[in-house]
Amino acid sequence: MYYMASTKITLFIQKTQLILSSNYQQTMSGKIIGLGGVFIKSPNKDALIKWYEEKLGIKMEDWGTSLSIRSIEKEENQVFSVMPDTTKYLPETKSYMINWMVENMDEFIEIIKSKGVEILHHEASEYGKFAHILDIDGNKLELWEPPKSSNS
Repeated sequence: MYYMASTKITLFIQKTQLILSSNYQQTMSGKIIGLGGVFIKSPNKDALIKWYEEKLGIKMEDWGTSLSIRSIEKEENQVFSVMPDTTKYLPETKSYMINWMVENMDEFIEIIKSKGVEILHHEASEYGKFAHILDIDGNKLELWEPPKSSNS
């Protein structure tokens, strides 16, 4: 069921729902309903797999891993965004960024800093807490802790 090319790391994400906020969504019978996976090319697949396991705690098989998504509230949301190639939000030499949902950002940052991961940027806003790091291939990773619900 899982296809794995030798130059890709496959991260399968299950039980997700993409919320499309447009009137067009309601008339469509076929539509995107979630994020199926993230695929990263790497010149050193084994080293990158080891980095993700040692630094971020994501254990992978040769084909990748399967992650369950926690619900922020009652809906499970993923973001898909296309940015202009002039954006400063991504490194100049890369065409994508992965956003990882984090539980307890402050504690997680301390853990990964103790493992030698440099925090490039860290901020809190009405949208939650954000931090940016790079993996060993220079891929920008955004860590995101959703804002606390006003009902909790």
